[in-house]
Amino acid sequence: MKRLLIVTITAVTLCLSCQHLEFVPGENSEDTEETRKPLEITPNSLQIAYNEGFYGIYTSEEQWGECTVLSPNTVRIDQVNYIRKLTNEEKNQIGDSISFRIELYAAYDEWDRNANSWYFKVPKGTTITSKEDLEGIGKFPLIIYTTPYFHHENEFNHITYERNISAYAQDLRDPESDIYIQYEVESNPQKFFSDTIPYCDQPGFRADIFIDTKDKGTIPNTVTNVYVPLISRNLEEGEEVFSTSFKLGEDIEDAYIWYTSSGHGSKEEARTRQHLVSIDDKEVANFDSKIACTPYEYYDEINPWGRKCPGCTWRYPTRNWCQGGEIEPRILKLGSLAKGTHTFTLDTKQMNDEGVNKGINTVTPIAGYLSTNAVIIGRKKSTK
Repeated sequence: MKRLLIVTITAVTLCLSCQHLEFVPGENSEDTEETRKPLEITPNSLQIAYNEGFYGIYTSEEQWGECTVLSPNTVRIDQVNYIRKLTNEEKNQIGDSISFRIELYAAYDEWDRNANSWYFKVPKGTTITSKEDLEGIGKFPLIIYTTPYFHHENEFNHITYERNISAYAQDLRDPESDIYIQYEVESNPQKFFSDTIPYCDQPGFRADIFIDTKDKGTIPNTVTNVYVPLISRNLEEGEEVFSTSFKLGEDIEDAYIWYTSSGHGSKEEARTRQHLVSIDDKEVANFDSKIACTPYEYYDEINPWGRKCPGCTWRYPTRNWCQGGEIEPRILKLGSLAKGTHTFTLDTKQMNDEGVNKGINTVTPIAGYLSTNAVIIGRKKSTK
C-alpha cells in the first residue's frame, strides 16, 4: 500500500487552493435545493452527512434547537458541531484506498472561521450525545480548513475539500470499537437572516460529507498499523511549549506524525511561528508555519464577494493559513519507536514576525490560539 500523503511535505508552502478548491457559482438562495449541483458518488461511497446546517457560533439553542438533523445516525452536539456513528455495514465497505470529501456550500459570513473534521473510536456501546461525553477522547484529524469569508446574500459559494485518508483505513474498519465521525464549521451566517424564511430553512453554511473508497467488496481487517493521538485542540497563551506522554504496547517502524497547526484569533492569524517537534528530547522537525497565498487572484477567485481592500486580513500574502483553503498536513518522519513510554514536545515560543514590525525570531506568547492536531501512525514491527 502506498504510504499516505508523503507528497504533501514539499507542497505545504504552496497556495492551498491549487488542488483542493473548486468555485461553482450558485443559484438564488430562495430555493436552496436548486443551488446544489449533482455530486460524484463513487460505487462504494459512504455519505456521512447530507445538507447538514451550521447555525452560527453566537446563536442560542432556542434558535437552532428545533432544526431537523437530516443525516442518519447523527447527533448535533451544538450549533456548529455534529457526530456521526458508522454502522457495522458501513465499516465493512471501507477499503484500503479511501478519501474524505466535503462539499461545502457557504452563503455568507463576515469572517473566515475554523472548520475541522475528525474521527474517534470508543468501546462498543459507548453513548456519545454531548460535548461533555467527548472530553478526554483522543481524536484523529481527517481534514482541517478555513471557511471562506463570504459577503453575499443570494448565492452559495461551493468549495470541494478532499483528503486521502488511506492511512486510517484499518482503524475505521475496526470491528471491536465504535467509530464516530465528528465535523464542525464555526460559521456565523446570521447577518442576512430574513423574516420571510423560517429560521431552520435560512441559507447559511451547509455541507455534504463522504468517505469515498475505490475498493470493491469487503476487505478483511488485518491490523498492521498503530494509531496514537497526541493532541487535538487549541493551544493558547501559556502553552507555547506543550508536552504529553504516550505509551506504545509494541515496537513500531515506518512511523510518522500527521501534523497540522494554524494560528487564529487576536493577532495570531497574521503571524508565523517556528514549530520545533521532539520525541524524547530528540528533534524530529523544526519549521516555520508560514505558507504562501497569492493575495489577489487567490481570494478573488474563491471569494468573489469579499471586500476589496489591500489591507483586509483575508488578503494577507503570507500567514498560517489561506482563507477558504485547507490546512495541509505535514508528515514528520519518526522511523522506529520502541515499546514503552515516550514524550512528545511541541515548542512554538519562537515567532517569525509576519505583519508585526518587531523583528524576527522573537519569543512571544500566543495571542489568540493555535489550532493543533498531531497523531502518530506506524506499522507494527515485523518479528520475522
